[in-house]
Amino acid sequence: MPRYPNPSSASPSPDIEFRTFDDDAWYSVRLLLLSSGHQLKLMYCHLSDFYDRVFHAKDFRSLEAIQDFRSRFRPASPQLQDSDCGSVTPGTLVCASHSPRDGDVCFYDAIVEAVERKEHSRYKCLCSFMLLSKHGPSEGKMVMKRIESICVVQPTVRVDPKVASFLEIATKHMNRIMPESNANSGGEACSSLDRKIDKCSGKSPQDIDLGGVRKHYMILIENLEKDLQSSSIEDFLQLHTSMSTRACIFPCLPSESYARGAIFVDSEKNLKKLYDFLEDPDQSSYPLEEEKTIKQEAGDPSCPLGN
Repeated sequence: MPRYPNPSSASPSPDIEFRTFDDDAWYSVRLLLLSSGHQLKLMYCHLSDFYDRVFHAKDFRSLEAIQDFRSRFRPASPQLQDSDCGSVTPGTLVCASHSPRDGDVCFYDAIVEAVERKEHSRYKCLCSFMLLSKHGPSEGKMVMKRIESICVVQPTVRVDPKVASFLEIATKHMNRIMPESNANSGGEACSSLDRKIDKCSGKSPQDIDLGGVRKHYMILIENLEKDLQSSSIEDFLQLHTSMSTRACIFPCLPSESYARGAIFVDSEKNLKKLYDFLEDPDQSSYPLEEEKTIKQEAGDPSCPLGN
């Protein structure tokens, strides 16, 4: 991307950066919420406004996509100052410049592998830094950089408020359309069971490997403790119901006080057994505090995910 100052976002200095979908490089950006928070406008600070992008909350089709989008934002990485070169040691995560043949300068993450120290004044660093590139054109390769090419990656203490607000709306939209999509699709919206489960969970393969069984039923649950593991749910249900189930925990925003998830079984008989167990008020030892079952269809908690 050619870099030209963007008059709408050039000042004051930015406090957030974004890893683009185009070249995977980090760019300083400014953010603007539009349409009551349903749109997020991203403006590059050193690019023409031709490259501005507007993201729509309704366009996110999976929780995995929401998580990926969130991970692309972080606090701005300040330039490493000559007097602070001693603070950079092997293992430090930095963001280093890369200059391709067209003369443009892009920034990619790297890990400091070694530092060649040289005596110098506090005003002019003469040290050299051996870096292992984490992504970009030099991914997996060792590169040698001087201090002027290095920025210091800052810890992400919290998600930018605009990003958090936008993704909260996107997540609520996903929570609204997922039950509708499952109930109305009749198993035709996706070409395989694995993709259906992946769309619901955004989790690792252990949550979507259902052993090749063609039809499964799902119960959505809310008010889960945020640190609860899917394996804990499966083990608990195995102990108290003797049923083999699959559980997954959906990603949640830091602003949310609880998590959501789903439990999968392979027959209507087991679905009814699971439903009765969850509805039993005597299950005081149940680890899913204040569990709520979302009924997929009127009067029926079941929703086949495939045929």
